[in-house]
Amino acid sequence: MQPRPQGTTWAAVALKSPATAKSRLHRLLTDSERRDLYFAMARQVIDTLQAMPGIDRVLVVAADEEVIRF
Repeated sequence: MQPRPQGTTWAAVALKSPATAKSRLHRLLTDSERRDLYFAMARQVIDTLQAMPGIDRVLVVAADEEVIRF
């Protein structure tokens, strides 16, 4: 196995608006439950990426103000 080259490795995560996320679950979950699921899943992905030894930085890309504050 070759050593990892010097530099910074980024992971980019694109997050859409929570208002439209998980729309296929609208028959099973309320809007509030889908929003909570969206943020729980987003948090899990970001936390997992931050814990990865090969990833130095995590960039979250979003247009929604609520997501940006998250």
